[in-house]
Amino acid sequence: MKKNLFFLVFVFLSAAIFALDSTTDLGLGFQYGFSRIFEGEATLREITEPGPVFSFRYGGKYMGFYTRFGMLFPDSVTEGSTTLDHTDNDRIMFTGTGFGPSFKIPMGKRFALVLDLGMNINNLGNGSSFRDTLDASWTGKLAGFGVTFSAGHIYDDIKLVESYNDFAIGVGGNAALRFRFNERVSLEIGASGSYDFWRIKTYRFSVDFTSGDYRWPYWAMNDFPREKLTISTEEIGWDYWLDEPIMREYATSMTLRSESKFSRFNHYTIMPNISIIVSF
Repeated sequence: MKKNLFFLVFVFLSAAIFALDSTTDLGLGFQYGFSRIFEGEATLREITEPGPVFSFRYGGKYMGFYTRFGMLFPDSVTEGSTTLDHTDNDRIMFTGTGFGPSFKIPMGKRFALVLDLGMNINNLGNGSSFRDTLDASWTGKLAGFGVTFSAGHIYDDIKLVESYNDFAIGVGGNAALRFRFNERVSLEIGASGSYDFWRIKTYRFSVDFTSGDYRWPYWAMNDFPREKLTISTEEIGWDYWLDEPIMREYATSMTLRSESKFSRFNHYTIMPNISIIVSF
């Protein structure tokens, strides 16, 4: 009961602080830092790249809340025996998101110290694709009846897509010195950092049917004309099973393989940054 009462008092006080002379700050800036996964003295993965950073703050004169989103675009990433390279991937991106309470300490008329503390989520994601032939035809036989039936198509030039995401969850923050040009525009110079201790790695392998060709297999209709594949979720096709027409809706994509793994690990980032802040 006491814990619930304390929480309610904290929420009401925070709301009162936000309501007093509240402002909204939008920031756009540049960061150059690094992300490092380590185990003991060994570095398992390190990324050092530049990228943009976006920030949002809302609150009163001394306290509020914030969220930050930054991006890095590494050319290649190596961890253990795995190497991700732009020559084999359509995209490689490292993103960092932070959110939580924000504190502002005025230092005269022009300067202020800004401190952000809270939860942090980092993610390394990459995606690759290639085109190949997918044989989705099949045959079957009813035991005891001697009836053989078949269905399906062979898909040519179909897009196969691989996607990998490495989520890191932990704590982080940002410290910056703000110089105010006027009531609306300020300059912030600072650095953000995070320490992540939980990791969720996900992998997905799927097929995209929205482009390519399909044809009947050899055992169905050898001289059936090849058709351009323009399947959408609204289009209706016909399948035949035991000589009975069955109407179904075509799917635009299909997951062939999906994996997810949770683990503990050690990961930290340091991102020096500079941003222009516009206040409302």
